[in-house]
Amino acid sequence: MAIQKFQGSEAYYKSSTVFKSILPAMFGSLKRGKRVNEFERKLEKYFNVKNCYVLSSARLSLYYILKTLNLPKDSEILMTPITIADIVNMIACNGLKPKFVEMDKETINFSIDDLKKKITPKSKVLYITYLYGLVPPNIEELFELAKKNNLIIIEDCSQSIGVTFKGKMVGTLGDYGICSFSSFKTISTLYGGTVLTNKTETVEKIKELCAKELTKPKRKIFFVMIFKILIYRFFMLDFVFSFFTFPVLKVINKIDPTLHYKIQTGNIGVILGIGKVSFFDQIRKELQFHFTDFQAKMGLRAMKILEKTNYNMTKHAQSLLDNGNIKKYFPKTHKASSMIYWRFPLYIGKIKDIKNILFKNGIETSQNNLPICSEEECFKQFTDRSLENAVDIHHNYLFIPFHGWFSNKKLLKLKNRLIDIFEKNKYLNMLT
Repeated sequence: MAIQKFQGSEAYYKSSTVFKSILPAMFGSLKRGKRVNEFERKLEKYFNVKNCYVLSSARLSLYYILKTLNLPKDSEILMTPITIADIVNMIACNGLKPKFVEMDKETINFSIDDLKKKITPKSKVLYITYLYGLVPPNIEELFELAKKNNLIIIEDCSQSIGVTFKGKMVGTLGDYGICSFSSFKTISTLYGGTVLTNKTETVEKIKELCAKELTKPKRKIFFVMIFKILIYRFFMLDFVFSFFTFPVLKVINKIDPTLHYKIQTGNIGVILGIGKVSFFDQIRKELQFHFTDFQAKMGLRAMKILEKTNYNMTKHAQSLLDNGNIKKYFPKTHKASSMIYWRFPLYIGKIKDIKNILFKNGIETSQNNLPICSEEECFKQFTDRSLENAVDIHHNYLFIPFHGWFSNKKLLKLKNRLIDIFEKNKYLNMLT
């Protein structure tokens, strides 16, 4: 009898939510109105923050935060290099300088030693990304270092919606937070992002700028995204995935693991080998469109099931970490943090062999599809050397598929199968 298969990629849209968005995207008003306002108030309550202002992307949220800060030209923004390229570009678009800092392989965040070396009188912002939704054990040291050097803290909580530290939501620990609502986040609205802050004056300035600079979105971008999501959801249906998608991906991975990785990015340009990371220092008009009411409705629906989604992932991931054979490969995190395990990364080693073992057991895994910006030719000007730890993190962490849209029964089966693999597979133990 064929064993159940587990999808390596995830999209947190309910199919009903996607279908309900088709007519508004085709014929409805694309205004920013009362539904957006309602969504913002819900987010403020959820994050327990005074101000939330929703924009069309997290990158645009960062752009306008930096624009309102009016920092001196060429001020340094200290950041880790594993991020979307446009985060780097948004910094440059404000006349500022991204400065890449080496990472710690065990915490998948800043290397404190390298950060201390990189801070100069021109350093003005510490940009913290909670990669894979994890709070590093040195988070307090990062904040103390920022305070000592008068650094503004901007947190990217796109991968950590619902994560808390000492009872406070990640994204609200520093001066500003940004968050993405793109298709693979637990709150998904086709496109979208938000500014989070208790600084009301800054948000009022952002609103003024957006009123002048943002335009109505074009319907085409929503059509394309909805079409991609529906195609994705079809191939990820349990029946289709088990009897078609999984066998095809298994063969592709065996022939060319790089191609399997490219397919998981969902980026046609990357799959065809023509997609390239590019640098620009002038904001592109196609990024400057406002968030709409019909997207806000999608966000409100997602928030209704967010706690259940987070609970399911957390419950089974934590029980998996009770197993010492698995926990030893998991990154170190702060004991005072409460995780939701948006990703379940394991640093094992010979990733090609491990992926094949898991494929044989019906489990598709995934890897980081964000670029290592410090290694991209167009961004080499922002680093003085190759950041070897960041490269190692990017290439050798494997994601186990604990997705919130899996049923409780399916998550339990996955957990039991993984425990069985890690406890009994002698070949895996030899690899590690």
